[in-house]
Amino acid sequence: MVRRLLTRYRRGNPLQSIWLGALLASPVWVNTLVYRPTSSAGTLLLLGGSLAGGWAVARVFLGSVSADLEEVRAQNLWLQERAQRADAAFAAHPISVAVSDEEFAAIVEAELAALPPWIGRAITQQNVAITVEEQRAGEPRVFGVYQSQRRGSDVMSEITLYRRPIMRVSGDRAALHRQIHDTLLHELGHMFGMSESDLDHFTIGNNPRPDAEPVHPPPGEPA
Repeated sequence: MVRRLLTRYRRGNPLQSIWLGALLASPVWVNTLVYRPTSSAGTLLLLGGSLAGGWAVARVFLGSVSADLEEVRAQNLWLQERAQRADAAFAAHPISVAVSDEEFAAIVEAELAALPPWIGRAITQQNVAITVEEQRAGEPRVFGVYQSQRRGSDVMSEITLYRRPIMRVSGDRAALHRQIHDTLLHELGHMFGMSESDLDHFTIGNNPRPDAEPVHPPPGEPA
């Protein structure tokens, strides 16, 4: 504990600690001016001690803040590098099921048509456009995105599916249909106001909980 405090003290900026130390010592100074101790030597000792103590506490505090910020920066850098490695590994994975733009769009249309009618009505009522693009720039592992923005009194919403990542993660045509279906459900969940945490309660979430509710029936049971 003592060693940690000393480390934080050394990291604290001495000049920045002056104003913060003075702020911490200010209640003692105000109290001294109000009550006016009879001993001038005692007064000076009290004022000097409070200022020195405030400066030391401020320096430890600023050193702790500096250490915490450095730790956060290092953690963010590590996460960024890990994401870049994961992106590179994913992008290098061969595509097992390659379909044309037209066939992919036809599968999307078929999966949309297979959704319950109330979902189709909600898509129409909220004026949500469904589009297909090759890949999201700089994010090769993103399968789909829901975006909504207001222009005056109108709300423009769009669900975009990314063809190459979906094909890359699908091992066969059945898996391709399933991935398109699940990606649509995920983005439609956002359309209905669900957060990523909400969606993780289901198997269509990006990071499903261990007890996530399946969106498909178990093998052998009717859909």
